[in-house]
Amino acid sequence: MARGEWLITSRREWARRIFPQAPHITTACTRPRAALLSCARLASIPRPIAAGDAGRCALSWRESMIRFSDILRRITGISVPIFGIQWAPPPDQRRMAEQVLDRLNNRRVLYAPHYQENEGACISSALDLRQELSGVIDSAPVGSPVYKCAKKIQKACRVFMTEAEQLDFTARNHATAVATRAMFEQSLTKFRGAVGEATKNLVAAYGLDVEDELAAIIPFSKPS
Repeated sequence: MARGEWLITSRREWARRIFPQAPHITTACTRPRAALLSCARLASIPRPIAAGDAGRCALSWRESMIRFSDILRRITGISVPIFGIQWAPPPDQRRMAEQVLDRLNNRRVLYAPHYQENEGACISSALDLRQELSGVIDSAPVGSPVYKCAKKIQKACRVFMTEAEQLDFTARNHATAVATRAMFEQSLTKFRGAVGEATKNLVAAYGLDVEDELAAIIPFSKPS
């Protein structure tokens, strides 16, 4: 066999092993540029999710959640009646609590690393969260755990916005800019702590599971 024929045969065999589901690539692979284009087209073809993959996706989602029972064992200083032990909340209140938790889960201002946070985006996110909670507060029974927790989170948003908006983020002096950023991160940490405390009580009162990212701001007790 001539060297050129051997090279073409080798490329076809390589392509047949790597892409068994696309026979046309075995021909394209005799020409490198055509091979790249064919590979790109193959990668762009949508494929249905296999049953095994779907199961793994579901398992991954469950593993990203922290169960209520696990949370309850790790928290102290609860200021609300505990779900399933001291009371059984009405279904409508539990749905409201789930709504609050969903809004918190979608707010990266609560758990993203400080160095990734933009000051303006954080202030805007806190404003949006404060406004979203207004509907829950208007609908929840006054004095209920979900009402109290939503009010505390709303207050934390207001305090954070007030402190952050007083800072000058346009300072050109390096020392001033560093000090301003430090004060902003201090306010952000305090904001997350207040929301975490309210989230702890919300979870305890309504028996809710929490995504692991949001759970990072819940004040868990230290293991003895």
